[in-house]
Amino acid sequence: MRFIKILSTFLFIALSAQASGSVIYLNDNTVVNPYKIDASVDSFETFYGYSTTNKWSTALSFAKSNTAVFFLAELNDQLALFALFDAFSQNKTGNGKYNFGFNAFKGNAAFSLIDDSGEMVGSNQANFSWGNKYGDGLVLTFDQSDFFGIDLNGSNASGLSGGFEFLTFDASNQATTIALADGNFRVEAVPAPATLGLFSLAIFGLVLLRTRA
Repeated sequence: MRFIKILSTFLFIALSAQASGSVIYLNDNTVVNPYKIDASVDSFETFYGYSTTNKWSTALSFAKSNTAVFFLAELNDQLALFALFDAFSQNKTGNGKYNFGFNAFKGNAAFSLIDDSGEMVGSNQANFSWGNKYGDGLVLTFDQSDFFGIDLNGSNASGLSGGFEFLTFDASNQATTIALADGNFRVEAVPAPATLGLFSLAIFGLVLLRTRA
């Protein structure tokens, strides 16, 4: 009985560590952190604010004219990737288009918003096209915030002369911009080093107790 209790304790420690300890990497080498959405917001879609403040465009201030902006956002322990193409403007900034696709190689991901549903051409593909003064974009949600990996790919881009950017946020939701070469990149959550160490310690303890039993 004592062995079973101790065994359960070690398992609880290991599983807890696996559930909460992860680090998100951009292109395998840059740590990125999500924007923390206030819990009073009811959904990622509400946060996106399609056609609420800006006609046919997101309400988010992260959107930039003639630029593709990507970032992660967290809401009530759920995680999503936002992609914003161009931005609403009172002045004409030119038409644009962009073909967006993704491959989830770890965990599951799915579109929860495409701000023109007719632009979705498959479960993992959307071909965007926007007019003068407007922007476009999407929200891609993950079924597990600490276990996911996706490769994003883009093609047929025009109207994005400002380039591609990924935003990471500090504890106060202040953004730092990371320049991207293009829209082809990887985002992956991996166990934190401390988590791996704790998990290994738990396994070692189980083996040691079993040997003594």
